[in-house]
Amino acid sequence: KARSTAERVVESVKKRRRPVKKTSPGRKRRIFAWADKPVAPPRGGRVLAALFYAIVFLPLLYYLILSGTRISVSSFQGVAGEVVLVRVAGISPWVDAAMDYQGKSYPLFKVRSWSRLGMVPLAAGVRPGKKELVIKSREGPFRWRWKVTLNVLEIIEELQHLKMPARKMALWKKKKIKQERQELRQALSTGAPAPFFQGEFILPLVGRTSANYGVKRVLNKTTNYGYHRGVDIAAPAGTPFFAANAGWVVYAKENIIGGNTIVIDHGWGVRTLYMHLQRPLVKEGSQVFKGQAIGLVGSTGFSTGPHLHWGFYVNGVDVDGRLWTECEEYRDLLRE
Repeated sequence: KARSTAERVVESVKKRRRPVKKTSPGRKRRIFAWADKPVAPPRGGRVLAALFYAIVFLPLLYYLILSGTRISVSSFQGVAGEVVLVRVAGISPWVDAAMDYQGKSYPLFKVRSWSRLGMVPLAAGVRPGKKELVIKSREGPFRWRWKVTLNVLEIIEELQHLKMPARKMALWKKKKIKQERQELRQALSTGAPAPFFQGEFILPLVGRTSANYGVKRVLNKTTNYGYHRGVDIAAPAGTPFFAANAGWVVYAKENIIGGNTIVIDHGWGVRTLYMHLQRPLVKEGSQVFKGQAIGLVGSTGFSTGPHLHWGFYVNGVDVDGRLWTECEEYRDLLRE
């Protein structure tokens, strides 16, 4: 029987195609009985598609992540002894972020699940001028950084002359001083990431202030003794003093210069120092509470008379501890 040309073409095409295998009722059947085998797109096409989506959607995702991040600074200027508070809101709890200031890295502690707090200390003797503070993320695919300029103001330095006897000056000639100072610096430089303190700080002793924080000292009219990195409170020998806040005793030893010394870790990089004690009432590794008696006032070490040297350190840098007992800004911080 004669066939048309169109019929012969259709029949030849059907012979070249692969028939579809029979499938179980649960499997999805193809629409056409005679279907070509699906062909995967070339590998180069997949790469181009991935690049296209990365170029289009990654910047959008990056913008959405950063658009919710808000940074606030307590003050853009300060003086020696103060602490600049940095708050970062809307930051993911999995992002590793920190701050860089004057060649040092400072942590951002987790306050809540999506909030961080950082503290930048301005030590005694800091040079006035504009300083750059960088807040940044340190790892991850979406790294970010903000730059803030802090203006450190110049202050009038107070000068204090001290007269030390020869037997006290001889203490500086002992070889063990360098090792002791290194151990004490290490005890003051680290801190727990979680807060141990309970509310605002209190003065460890009520009495006459014999030396303010940040005064420049001269010994026997000739020797420059540097800046006073704490507050001296005079009191009769044997007077008990108290912990400025709750924490853990991380250092309790007798030093050549500091005499009997105690360091308490309050968490969030905050540590307090107590020196020249007649006798400590706590041991290293013990937990203390705010207002607990931890030692007796004395005049051990490099001292001219009975008093308590109280130092306040934030991230290993000395600051004026009285601000943490008087300033409302720091009190609000400690209530968070």
